[in-house]
Amino acid sequence: MRKLSEYIEIGRINNTHGVHGEMKVEVWADDISEFLSLSSVYSESGEEIKITSSRRADRIAVVKFEGISNPEEGARLKGKHIYAKRCDLTLPEGRYYICDLIGLPVFNIDTNEKIGEICDILEKPASFVYTVKTEKGEFMIPDVEEFIKKVDIYEGMYIKVIEGLID
Repeated sequence: MRKLSEYIEIGRINNTHGVHGEMKVEVWADDISEFLSLSSVYSESGEEIKITSSRRADRIAVVKFEGISNPEEGARLKGKHIYAKRCDLTLPEGRYYICDLIGLPVFNIDTNEKIGEICDILEKPASFVYTVKTEKGEFMIPDVEEFIKKVDIYEGMYIKVIEGLID
């Protein structure tokens, strides 16, 4: 059984904002409000960074971190990726974190034969598209019910294979 990471990469600190040490954060979530509800985030090294306030500003979050009171102090965080603890996040039924899908084995639902594993995920207007790496190369499969039959982030993704899909 696969082990899932305790931390989920949730965004990147892009720049400072104003003179009081606020930071502009690009949030990598479907719903920015979940990020705004967090009281802490974590650095790449696992260091906790407490959030004292946050607000939405168009498509980003403007965040005040504890211990950052001016742009000079905030500059050290610029460009850093930030993480949230998995237990602090909620995910709607049938939704998955990209980090949990990358590397997930892909099986033929009819034969239980392993086909390959997910190596990339593209976000397209109609749906996500999974790139599956096989011994013979790669193929793409859209995230639609006709193809994706079952997803278990511990076991694998089970797909309906039709003629011409893999070749």
